[in-house]
Amino acid sequence: MDTPVRLGRYLFTTLNGAIFGGTTPPAEIPNFEDREPSTSRVHTEAPGEFEPFLTDVLEVKNDLFKGLKLPMEIVDAIVDFAEYWPHTTTVRRSGELSISAGRGREEERLILRSYPLGYLPNPLDTTECRMLDEYSYPTIKPQPWKTIKEVEGEATEEIRNKWLLSSQLKGDHPCRKIVFTIKSHDQGWGGEPQNKGTYKGSYTWFDVGKEELVAFREGQEPATLPKDPIHTLEVPVEECDSPTITCAFHTIIPRTESYQTSSDDVDIEYHFHHPLEPDTTCLQKNLTAVKQMQTHKIVWSCDDNVDPDSVDGKELDNEGRGRETATGEFVRGMRIGDVVTVWGKARFAAWVNFIEEVKIDVYWAV
Repeated sequence: MDTPVRLGRYLFTTLNGAIFGGTTPPAEIPNFEDREPSTSRVHTEAPGEFEPFLTDVLEVKNDLFKGLKLPMEIVDAIVDFAEYWPHTTTVRRSGELSISAGRGREEERLILRSYPLGYLPNPLDTTECRMLDEYSYPTIKPQPWKTIKEVEGEATEEIRNKWLLSSQLKGDHPCRKIVFTIKSHDQGWGGEPQNKGTYKGSYTWFDVGKEELVAFREGQEPATLPKDPIHTLEVPVEECDSPTITCAFHTIIPRTESYQTSSDDVDIEYHFHHPLEPDTTCLQKNLTAVKQMQTHKIVWSCDDNVDPDSVDGKELDNEGRGRETATGEFVRGMRIGDVVTVWGKARFAAWVNFIEEVKIDVYWAV
C-alpha cells in the first residue's frame, strides 16, 4: 500500500474513532521506522500509542495535499481534528518530594517548567529537561523582577522568529493542548471527616504559572534582571545572528507584588502573590485525607469553552479543579517563547503535599 493511501486510511480511522469511539488498529499506524529521528521527540510512547515527530506531521500534511490532492484547508482541518500534533515533554520524577505547611515552611514551590513554546530540544535533551545543565532549568527557584510592567528585550523578536521557523508553528494561537500528569497524595489524615476521599476541604494542591521569553544582547540586560538565581537559555551561534544573545524568562503568573519595608523608597521587597486556599484557577487538588498515591491527568485544550458559572463549571469542583481552568484562554494565550510552570502548594499546619511525579506535554499546530 503506498504512503498517501496508508496515511489517508490512518487518519480516516483516527477521525472515525474520535467520532464513534474505538481505537486505531496497530496495522493502520503509518510505518515511520526508517526515518531520521527528530529533535522534537523527547519521550517514549506507551505500547500501541503513536506520538508524531514534527517531521511526521509535515510529511502527513504534504502527502494529503499532494498525494490525495486535498485542499490545504481540508488538510489542516483533518490534522487538527485528529490532534495529530508534535509536542515537547518535560517531567520531574526525581523521587518523592514533600511540601509541608506551617510556620517557617515553604508552602509553595516550583515543581517543573515546560520547554518554551517553539523551542525544539536538541538530541542531548532528555525528559528531565536539560537546557543549561541537568537540573537547573526545570526547578530553579524563580525570582520576581523589580518591575511590574511588561519587560521587553531587544533581541526577543529575533529569537521568536528563529523558533517560529524551526518549529513551524501555525496561526495566531499555535498552542493546541497542554496535558498535565500528576502523581501525588496528602498526609492521609486531617480535615472534616465528611470530606475524606473527596476534593472538598483539601489544602494540598497544584497551580499553573507562566513565564515569558525575554532576550537580551550582551550589555543590554536591565538592572532589574535578577542575577542569583536566574535561569537562562544559551543560544547556539548557528541559531542566531548574534551569538551573545541570552534568553531569560520573566514570571508573569504568579504575579509580582511589592512591599515597602521602611519609609525609605529604596527599601522595597518583591514577592509572588499566591492564593491562601485553592481558588478558581487551581490546576488540581489532592483527595482529602487519602494516603494512597493518586494519578491525575488534566487536559487543557484551545477549544475548551466551559463557563465557570455553568453546570459543567461547577462539576470541575467535584473533580478537584478550579472552575476557570476549562475556558481555553490559557492555551489560546500561549505565544512563542512562553513557558508553562507547575507549582505545588500546601496550607495550614500538618498538611503535606507528597509529590512523586509531574509531567507537562505541550502540543502545537504546524
